[in-house]
Amino acid sequence: MSRASVGGVLLALLLVTSPSRADSDDVAPESETTTYSPYEQKTIDDAAKMLGSSIDPNAEGKIVESVEAYRLDPIEARDPAPLGLNKAHVTTKEDVVLHEVLMRPGERYRKVLADESARNLRAFAFMSIIACVPLKGSAPDRVRVVMITKDVWSLIADVDFQFTPGGPEHMMFEIEDNNFLGRQVGVSTRSIIQPESISFGAEYLANRLMGLWIFGEAEGNVIINRRSGEPEGSFGEATLERKLFSTRSHWGWGMQTKWRDQVFRRYTNAAVAEFRGGLPFLWRSREIEQNMHLTRSFGWARKTDVTFGARLARDIYRVPNAQDYDKDIVNEFIGTNVPVGETRVFPYVEGHAYRNDFLRIRDFETLGLQEDYRLGYDVVARAYPVLKAVGSSRDLVGARIGGMYTIALGDGFARAMIDSVTEVQVERISDARLEGELRLVSPRTPAGRLVFDVAATNRWRNYLNRISQVGGEDRLRGWPTRYFVGKNSFAMNLELRSRPIEIFSIQFGAAAFYDVGSAWNGSFEEIHPGHSVGMGFRIVAPQLDRNVIRGDFGFPMVPGMRPGDVPPMSFFFSFHQAFRTGHQPGPFGP
Repeated sequence: MSRASVGGVLLALLLVTSPSRADSDDVAPESETTTYSPYEQKTIDDAAKMLGSSIDPNAEGKIVESVEAYRLDPIEARDPAPLGLNKAHVTTKEDVVLHEVLMRPGERYRKVLADESARNLRAFAFMSIIACVPLKGSAPDRVRVVMITKDVWSLIADVDFQFTPGGPEHMMFEIEDNNFLGRQVGVSTRSIIQPESISFGAEYLANRLMGLWIFGEAEGNVIINRRSGEPEGSFGEATLERKLFSTRSHWGWGMQTKWRDQVFRRYTNAAVAEFRGGLPFLWRSREIEQNMHLTRSFGWARKTDVTFGARLARDIYRVPNAQDYDKDIVNEFIGTNVPVGETRVFPYVEGHAYRNDFLRIRDFETLGLQEDYRLGYDVVARAYPVLKAVGSSRDLVGARIGGMYTIALGDGFARAMIDSVTEVQVERISDARLEGELRLVSPRTPAGRLVFDVAATNRWRNYLNRISQVGGEDRLRGWPTRYFVGKNSFAMNLELRSRPIEIFSIQFGAAAFYDVGSAWNGSFEEIHPGHSVGMGFRIVAPQLDRNVIRGDFGFPMVPGMRPGDVPPMSFFFSFHQAFRTGHQPGPFGP
């Protein structure tokens, strides 16, 4: 790496890891909030009435006389189900709810802390309604802080599937209890069925392990080949982490081990795609990774996190039965599609600086429920040396620099993101990736919201032979899944998401969309994008989940003759909205 490159990384690290003198812990961030939905507001009004009080519109700075929890079961009188079903559900325990409230009796009420308390609980709790509100206290200068929650039905049989004209391509069946004994602990068993394999596994997840500010997760799965009935792989992970549970937390740490031993298959229309000459588009991969890190966090309104960590990773990839196919075709397939395996052992240092202001909106990713999005700048810089002397496959120095900026547009927002990773060996730049994304979410109109998103990835150096795949249920609906493959990719989506209509407390919505996207290996002249249009439905049942149930019907738009492997229409059924916000790499998120 040149001296100029090293200097650039060090300068970026210095900038993002230097706390602002003017920003002490007493400087509060801003919390921009919009109105509650009619569904949520009725719950808040009913809670205030039951507690014999009313909302205090001037609560800021008053003395907190009590911190209380008002907990609702999944089924209320207004819900389309008998109340007797609640007897089969364990309501979240009071101490679990109160654990997240960042104010205590005797302190001064601060709206920003109330909003953060609700935001933290929304981040992990399996609940639909979560609101931290101030009620009038016993005297004009007193206030009651009440956390209002509504459980979702935690013991469920969950499903997620993707159907294509060729048949089912992905089916997940899960029996889970996301609130075991009312402790917001998840235990589950699941199976994933694909055309050539089926996996079975179990998971345990605790966001507040033993009531502490510690996240714990353990998962294990075995993969069975459906043709032979023999095991062909496994995957899983174990994580123990003390996250920055509050924006005023100073220390965090984590340890993680994960592995994946599988046959990777590229499916198109529920069948393994073919490369050329009868060679199936698949390879065996064995990946294992271990991480540990320690984070020191500074500031409150303007945050700076400094992380020191270490990582060990080993990846092995090979094409099975390669000797049965033409050697030149196999070599071409390996050279253009199969990732390069290696071993890496390295330490890293990372600086992460961001504004701690949030915007709370509704009717975007979910329906009728509150959502939180961070505003302002979000910048990260990381540097890491990979050395053969400590067991790595090669010597290199890597750097990651990225940034994101978000502004509010009424009760919508605009977000731009750019992220780059560069890895340099003595004689060359071996890998370099540049990603960008622009997201525009319009304010709500009588018809709903317009959502525009464009994302692109350019791997201008690609020793590790990483690829992108476009097509299917998320980015290019209407085309077969993973239809376009290449080291570079782009996708553009325009979607109109309607306002929800509430029927018996269930939220119903609709969407109309236009998608375009592609993936390619060579120059920009080789881009032949696919286009599609379509429509779909969205449903949120607050008794079951805050995420949408999504169904989309997509129609590919092809000039001239449509390729024989592209059906005239595809249907995708899944959970969550398409191209969700918050899926940027690294620390970037909601």
